[in-house]
Amino acid sequence: GGRIDPLGTAVLLVAAFAWAAGSVVARDAPLPRKPFVSAALQMLCAGAMLGVVGASAGELSQVRLGAISAASLAALGFLVVFGSIGAFTAFGWLLRHASIPVLSTYSYVNPAVAVALGWLVMGEHVGGKEIAAGLVILASVGLLFFARRPEPDAEPTAESLLPYIRGKDAQSTLYRSVPRLAELRRISS
Repeated sequence: GGRIDPLGTAVLLVAAFAWAAGSVVARDAPLPRKPFVSAALQMLCAGAMLGVVGASAGELSQVRLGAISAASLAALGFLVVFGSIGAFTAFGWLLRHASIPVLSTYSYVNPAVAVALGWLVMGEHVGGKEIAAGLVILASVGLLFFARRPEPDAEPTAESLLPYIRGKDAQSTLYRSVPRLAELRRISS
């Protein structure tokens, strides 16, 4: 029943879109081979940019070091180690080694894990709505894992060899029409 902040809503939608677009682009982007290095570079750049935005918005004047408790620092440390370094490095590795449907399950599984941990660790209430939502999540993840994959192309016969070759050539030239970053660098120099 409360008011929805349009700016906050827009930021959340743009962030979700940027994450999805970045995940698609990162599959083929020339990133460092080691997922830890890739994650560290991305988080350092994002942290620097957010630091500049926060400082320019005047957030530094609102920080009260004396008001920060040990529990808050422990929670921050947990988020840094497990929520950022561990999870983001694992996501970067999966980005290179898993299919998009399998990779996208994090967005279904993370809320379920959060609810389960809230119930287990913090004693939060889990009612019928939460259980029903969890079953929907499990069913959707199951559908992604057990979805039928397309049948591989049948081996061509002597009569169908020429159309088969033309089709494969068309597929390979479809992706070659977009220049790669290395080609653009070579062209510009």
